[in-house]
Amino acid sequence: MNEDKKTKQVLIICIVVVIAAAIIAAAAVYFNKNKPVSSDTALEDIDTDTQSGIEEIEDEEPADDEGAEDEAEPEEKKQVTKYEGGVYYITASETPQEGELTEGEYVLQPNYPEGYFELVTDLSADPSSIITSGTYNVRTYVTVSEGQYLKFDGVAITIDEAEAYIPKNGYYDPQAMYKVGFDIQPGVYAVRMEYADEGEEVPEGKITLLSSASGSEGSVISEEEINENTKVSLEDCAYVKIQGVTLSEPIN
Repeated sequence: MNEDKKTKQVLIICIVVVIAAAIIAAAAVYFNKNKPVSSDTALEDIDTDTQSGIEEIEDEEPADDEGAEDEAEPEEKKQVTKYEGGVYYITASETPQEGELTEGEYVLQPNYPEGYFELVTDLSADPSSIITSGTYNVRTYVTVSEGQYLKFDGVAITIDEAEAYIPKNGYYDPQAMYKVGFDIQPGVYAVRMEYADEGEEVPEGKITLLSSASGSEGSVISEEEINENTKVSLEDCAYVKIQGVTLSEPIN
Protein backbone atom coordinates (compact mmCIF):
# COMPACT_ATOMS: atom_id res chain seq x y z
CA MET A 1 0.00 0.00 0.00
CA ASN A 2 2.73 2.42 0.95
CA GLU A 3 4.48 1.82 -2.41
CA ASP A 4 1.29 2.52 -4.42
CA LYS A 5 0.80 5.72 -2.48
CA LYS A 6 4.35 6.89 -3.23
CA THR A 7 3.96 6.06 -6.90
CA LYS A 8 0.84 8.19 -7.14
CA GLN A 9 2.57 11.09 -5.41
CA VAL A 10 5.51 10.98 -7.84
CA LEU A 11 3.14 10.90 -10.80
CA ILE A 12 1.21 13.90 -9.49
CA ILE A 13 4.45 15.85 -8.96
CA CYS A 14 5.58 15.13 -12.56
CA ILE A 15 2.25 16.25 -13.94
CA VAL A 16 2.43 19.48 -11.92
CA VAL A 17 6.00 20.16 -13.12
CA VAL A 18 5.04 19.59 -16.76
CA ILE A 19 2.00 21.90 -16.47
CA ALA A 20 4.10 24.58 -14.71
CA ALA A 21 6.75 24.41 -17.41
CA ALA A 22 4.11 24.76 -20.13
CA ILE A 23 2.57 27.76 -18.38
CA ILE A 24 5.99 29.45 -18.01
CA ALA A 25 6.85 28.84 -21.67
CA ALA A 26 3.50 30.22 -22.82
CA ALA A 27 3.96 33.31 -20.67
CA ALA A 28 7.43 33.94 -22.08
CA VAL A 29 6.14 33.76 -25.65
CA TYR A 30 3.27 36.12 -24.85
CA PHE A 31 5.46 38.78 -23.23
CA ASN A 32 8.11 38.69 -25.98
CA LYS A 33 5.46 39.09 -28.64
CA ASN A 34 3.93 42.12 -26.94
CA LYS A 35 7.19 43.76 -25.85
CA PRO A 36 7.01 47.60 -26.53
CA VAL A 37 9.33 49.05 -29.19
CA SER A 38 11.74 51.74 -27.94
CA SER A 39 11.46 55.25 -29.40
CA ASP A 40 15.02 55.13 -30.82
CA THR A 41 14.31 51.91 -32.67
CA ALA A 42 11.04 53.31 -34.10
CA LEU A 43 12.72 56.49 -35.33
CA GLU A 44 15.50 54.52 -36.99
CA ASP A 45 12.92 52.37 -38.80
CA ILE A 46 10.96 55.44 -39.93
CA ASP A 47 14.12 57.25 -41.06
CA THR A 48 15.25 54.19 -43.00
CA ASP A 49 11.89 53.99 -44.77
CA THR A 50 11.96 57.70 -45.59
CA GLN A 51 15.48 57.61 -47.00
CA SER A 52 14.59 54.57 -49.03
CA GLY A 53 11.60 56.40 -50.48
CA ILE A 54 13.69 59.45 -51.41
CA GLU A 55 16.33 57.33 -53.08
CA GLU A 56 13.68 55.58 -55.10
CA ILE A 57 12.26 58.90 -56.29
CA GLU A 58 15.70 60.23 -57.24
CA ASP A 59 16.55 57.07 -59.10
CA GLU A 60 13.38 57.21 -61.18
CA GLU A 61 13.97 58.38 -64.74
CA PRO A 62 11.56 60.99 -66.08
CA ALA A 63 8.95 59.61 -68.40
CA ASP A 64 9.24 60.49 -72.05
CA ASP A 65 6.83 63.23 -73.08
CA GLU A 66 5.48 61.92 -76.33
CA GLY A 67 3.50 65.12 -76.85
CA ALA A 68 6.51 67.45 -76.62
CA GLU A 69 7.31 69.28 -79.84
CA ASP A 70 10.58 68.57 -81.52
CA GLU A 71 13.09 71.38 -81.10
CA ALA A 72 13.21 73.56 -84.17
CA GLU A 73 16.41 73.12 -86.09
CA PRO A 74 18.23 76.42 -86.73
CA GLU A 75 18.02 77.57 -90.30
CA GLU A 76 21.24 77.36 -92.22
CA LYS A 77 22.63 80.76 -93.02
CA LYS A 78 22.70 81.44 -96.74
CA GLN A 79 26.22 81.37 -98.13
CA VAL A 80 26.87 84.40 -100.35
CA THR A 81 29.96 84.89 -102.53
CA LYS A 82 31.12 88.50 -102.38
CA TYR A 83 33.71 89.77 -104.83
CA GLU A 84 35.85 92.51 -103.33
CA GLY A 85 36.28 95.76 -105.23
CA GLY A 86 38.93 95.93 -107.94
CA VAL A 87 39.31 95.42 -111.67
CA TYR A 88 37.86 92.23 -113.16
CA TYR A 89 37.91 90.73 -116.64
CA ILE A 90 34.53 89.32 -117.68
CA THR A 91 34.60 85.72 -118.83
CA ALA A 92 31.97 83.27 -120.08
CA SER A 93 33.41 80.52 -117.87
CA GLU A 94 31.32 79.31 -114.94
CA THR A 95 34.56 78.81 -112.99
CA PRO A 96 36.32 82.18 -113.24
CA GLN A 97 39.97 82.48 -112.29
CA GLU A 98 41.42 85.08 -109.96
CA GLY A 99 40.73 88.57 -111.32
CA GLU A 100 37.75 87.35 -113.37
CA LEU A 101 33.96 87.47 -113.09
CA THR A 102 31.46 85.31 -114.92
CA GLU A 103 29.25 87.29 -117.28
CA GLY A 104 25.79 88.11 -115.96
CA GLU A 105 24.02 90.52 -113.64
CA TYR A 106 25.55 91.79 -110.39
CA VAL A 107 24.49 93.93 -107.46
CA LEU A 108 27.17 96.40 -106.41
CA GLN A 109 27.18 97.53 -102.79
CA PRO A 110 29.52 100.31 -101.63
CA ASN A 111 31.91 100.66 -98.78
CA TYR A 112 30.90 103.61 -96.61
CA PRO A 113 30.03 106.29 -97.63
CA GLU A 114 29.71 105.64 -101.38
CA GLY A 115 31.00 103.57 -104.24
CA TYR A 116 31.97 104.15 -107.86
CA PHE A 117 32.01 101.78 -110.83
CA GLU A 118 32.97 101.72 -114.49
CA LEU A 119 32.14 99.13 -117.10
CA VAL A 120 34.66 99.49 -119.94
CA THR A 121 35.59 97.79 -123.19
CA ASP A 122 39.32 97.86 -122.38
CA LEU A 123 41.87 99.24 -119.91
CA SER A 124 43.15 102.04 -122.13
CA ALA A 125 41.71 104.80 -119.86
CA ASP A 126 40.23 106.37 -123.01
CA PRO A 127 36.87 107.96 -122.07
CA SER A 128 35.35 106.41 -125.19
CA SER A 129 35.95 102.94 -123.67
CA ILE A 130 33.44 103.62 -120.87
CA ILE A 131 30.17 101.79 -121.47
CA THR A 132 28.49 102.99 -118.27
CA SER A 133 29.58 104.35 -114.89
CA GLY A 134 28.24 106.02 -111.77
CA THR A 135 28.32 106.55 -108.02
CA TYR A 136 25.99 104.89 -105.55
CA ASN A 137 25.30 105.09 -101.82
CA VAL A 138 23.09 102.04 -101.34
CA ARG A 139 23.30 99.75 -104.37
CA THR A 140 23.36 99.68 -108.11
CA TYR A 141 23.04 97.01 -110.79
CA VAL A 142 25.24 96.20 -113.75
CA THR A 143 25.00 93.49 -116.41
CA VAL A 144 28.37 92.48 -117.84
CA SER A 145 29.37 90.49 -120.93
CA GLU A 146 32.43 88.50 -121.97
CA GLY A 147 35.42 90.62 -122.99
CA GLN A 148 34.47 93.65 -120.88
CA TYR A 149 36.16 94.92 -117.71
CA LEU A 150 34.41 95.98 -114.52
CA LYS A 151 36.01 98.38 -112.05
CA PHE A 152 34.20 99.00 -108.78
CA ASP A 153 34.46 99.89 -105.10
CA GLY A 154 32.78 97.86 -102.36
CA VAL A 155 31.55 94.37 -103.22
CA ALA A 156 29.78 92.62 -106.11
CA ILE A 157 27.19 89.86 -105.62
CA THR A 158 25.51 87.83 -108.35
CA ILE A 159 21.80 88.52 -108.72
CA ASP A 160 21.08 84.87 -107.85
CA GLU A 161 22.65 85.30 -104.41
CA ALA A 162 21.65 88.90 -103.69
CA GLU A 163 18.92 89.86 -101.24
CA ALA A 164 16.26 92.41 -102.07
CA TYR A 165 16.58 95.89 -100.63
CA ILE A 166 14.30 96.67 -97.68
CA PRO A 167 13.18 100.32 -97.55
CA LYS A 168 13.94 102.24 -94.36
CA ASN A 169 10.86 103.76 -92.70
CA GLY A 170 8.95 103.32 -95.95
CA TYR A 171 11.46 105.24 -98.09
CA TYR A 172 13.95 104.18 -100.75
CA ASP A 173 17.27 105.96 -100.26
CA PRO A 174 18.61 108.30 -102.94
CA GLN A 175 21.73 107.83 -105.03
CA ALA A 176 20.91 104.23 -105.92
CA MET A 177 19.48 101.96 -108.57
CA TYR A 178 16.67 99.54 -107.69
CA LYS A 179 15.45 96.51 -109.62
CA VAL A 180 11.70 96.67 -110.28
CA GLY A 181 9.93 93.51 -109.16
CA PHE A 182 12.82 92.63 -106.83
CA ASP A 183 13.74 95.64 -104.67
CA ILE A 184 10.65 97.65 -105.48
CA GLN A 185 7.29 96.54 -106.90
CA PRO A 186 5.61 98.11 -109.95
CA GLY A 187 3.29 100.99 -109.07
CA VAL A 188 3.09 104.75 -108.63
CA TYR A 189 5.40 106.24 -106.01
CA ALA A 190 5.68 109.63 -104.37
CA VAL A 191 8.93 111.44 -105.17
CA ARG A 192 10.33 113.71 -102.45
CA MET A 193 13.23 116.12 -102.72
CA GLU A 194 16.12 115.73 -100.34
CA TYR A 195 16.26 118.26 -97.52
CA ALA A 196 19.09 120.78 -97.43
CA ASP A 197 20.67 122.42 -94.39
CA GLU A 198 19.62 125.99 -93.63
CA GLY A 199 21.22 128.40 -96.06
CA GLU A 200 22.09 125.68 -98.57
CA GLU A 201 20.43 125.26 -101.93
CA VAL A 202 18.30 122.17 -102.35
CA PRO A 203 20.06 120.04 -104.99
CA GLU A 204 18.19 119.05 -108.09
CA GLY A 205 17.15 115.45 -108.33
CA LYS A 206 16.99 113.05 -111.21
CA ILE A 207 14.98 109.90 -111.94
CA THR A 208 16.08 107.54 -114.71
CA LEU A 209 13.94 104.61 -115.86
CA LEU A 210 15.83 101.81 -117.61
CA SER A 211 15.01 98.62 -119.50
CA SER A 212 18.32 96.96 -118.59
CA ALA A 213 21.47 97.47 -116.48
CA SER A 214 23.89 96.83 -119.34
CA GLY A 215 24.52 100.51 -120.12
CA SER A 216 23.82 99.81 -123.78
CA GLU A 217 22.31 102.35 -126.13
CA GLY A 218 18.53 102.37 -125.90
CA SER A 219 18.44 101.03 -122.33
CA VAL A 220 17.32 104.43 -120.99
CA ILE A 221 13.54 104.73 -121.20
CA SER A 222 13.29 108.20 -119.69
CA GLU A 223 15.38 110.62 -117.66
CA GLU A 224 13.77 113.49 -115.78
CA GLU A 225 15.19 116.35 -113.74
CA ILE A 226 13.29 116.82 -110.45
CA ASN A 227 13.07 120.14 -108.58
CA GLU A 228 9.87 119.60 -106.59
CA ASN A 229 7.91 116.83 -104.93
CA THR A 230 6.07 114.78 -107.53
CA LYS A 231 5.26 111.16 -108.41
CA VAL A 232 6.56 108.50 -110.79
CA SER A 233 5.15 105.33 -112.34
CA LEU A 234 7.30 102.20 -112.34
CA GLU A 235 4.92 100.11 -114.40
CA ASP A 236 6.94 99.94 -117.63
CA CYS A 237 10.58 99.71 -116.59
CA ALA A 238 13.03 97.11 -115.27
CA TYR A 239 15.16 99.46 -113.16
CA VAL A 240 14.84 102.89 -111.58
CA LYS A 241 17.84 105.05 -110.77
CA ILE A 242 17.30 107.94 -108.37
CA GLN A 243 19.62 110.82 -107.48
CA GLY A 244 18.86 113.58 -104.98
CA VAL A 245 15.33 112.31 -104.27
CA THR A 246 13.63 109.58 -102.26
CA LEU A 247 10.75 107.28 -103.19
CA SER A 248 7.98 106.43 -100.72
CA GLU A 249 5.83 103.34 -100.55
CA PRO A 250 3.33 103.05 -103.44
CA ILE A 251 0.50 105.58 -103.35
CA ASN A 252 -2.01 103.58 -105.43
